Amino acid sequence: MFITDTPQVLSQSTLAILDPLNKNDDQTNVERQLDNVAPLINRFALKLFQPTITPTSTFPGTVVRLPLRRRPSRLSTQILSAPDIRQLLVDFIHDELRITLLFLTHLTSISVYEVSADGNVTRLAASSITRAPPTILDNLPLSTCTAFSVDLKETTTIAGTTSPLTGHWRILRTSFSAAATAAVLSTRLGFDATVDAVAILAEHKLQPDLAIAACLSPLPEPEPNAGRLFSFLPLPLHTHFSVHIHAPFALTPSREKLQNREETPARGSVYHISVEWNKLLFDTYLPQAWALLLHMLTASGIPDIFTVWPPRQSPTQLGDSGYWAALPTHLAETVVASRCCVWPVFASPKKFSILDDVLVATSEPDTLINALATCGLAITHPPQYIVELLKSATVLTPAAAHTSLLVSLTC
Repeated sequence: MFITDTPQVLSQSTLAILDPLNKNDDQTNVERQLDNVAPLINRFALKLFQPTITPTSTFPGTVVRLPLRRRPSRLSTQILSAPDIRQLLVDFIHDELRITLLFLTHLTSISVYEVSADGNVTRLAASSITRAPPTILDNLPLSTCTAFSVDLKETTTIAGTTSPLTGHWRILRTSFSAAATAAVLSTRLGFDATVDAVAILAEHKLQPDLAIAACLSPLPEPEPNAGRLFSFLPLPLHTHFSVHIHAPFALTPSREKLQNREETPARGSVYHISVEWNKLLFDTYLPQAWALLLHMLTASGIPDIFTVWPPRQSPTQLGDSGYWAALPTHLAETVVASRCCVWPVFASPKKFSILDDVLVATSEPDTLINALATCGLAITHPPQYIVELLKSATVLTPAAAHTSLLVSLTC
């Protein structure tokens, strides 16, 4: 809780106060039913949202109030001023506003207002999205999950700019079997048959549902690899991927980091479950979802599908990024094993093939590859680090080209 120790939520006639410091008779949460909102009109600035509200009204919505911390507490020693809060809003507008709605189900717009001490209201920014109905994906190369495609268009206006910013996203949503997931996790944890792993997953709200968002139309300003991890909302975890990833990650209480994988947890502890859950997501389910994302994007007209692959990782990287150090390797293995038709054929726009049906170019110049493609050879030209991951590929060599030319002439 960066800003406050006691978040307060007013929803219609119910007031909920979250109290992790147990200031209210050792209750972590307090919930009250209100006869009227008279005491809260000013405190929650209700007239800002509904100018006609009266003291006897029921507020027809939900307002979250974050009382600023006035003194250091066990949760945080940081005390923020009004200028600090304004800077947080400015940073949110610049860094997160355009992506905050990507993985949410019910919200479609966000507006950021600043109310001055004298009551003047200024809109700093607004973002809205439109979602096409989800499309179920059939004939998938993987049968381990159900998958849906969602097209999302985003429009953001920022005070002081002349025109709105727009983005077009395609989102893959996947859902894996809870029972199968529980069985795999149980094996990884060393549980015996008496342990109900399904109940453990439900207790900790660990559902094997992942989503990946790829931007189809280039955004005007961000870095090409500005990917983030999400747990519905963006987390302060930057992956440097070209996509954003949502999953029910096991996080630290601050929601700022993944559970530390480098410590040795007690066997079967909540910490042990959390670490193994994150490993399962990154080692198994994310590579499968990413392979389906590539499969889905072959029909999107994306100029270079290799830009969607995770970039090269260091096998020795530590911290949160250690979870995804082997992700490119696992993705390549999944794509090859499932015979995903995701390898672009050189000089043949919109044509993709399985790896077994193409020659893999390495360091050959494009002029040579183009000449061989003109002669009828099916060649794909991935970045070198991806080539290095393809252990079963037929690499483009003079002998391989000669053999393929003979086959092409025979046909």
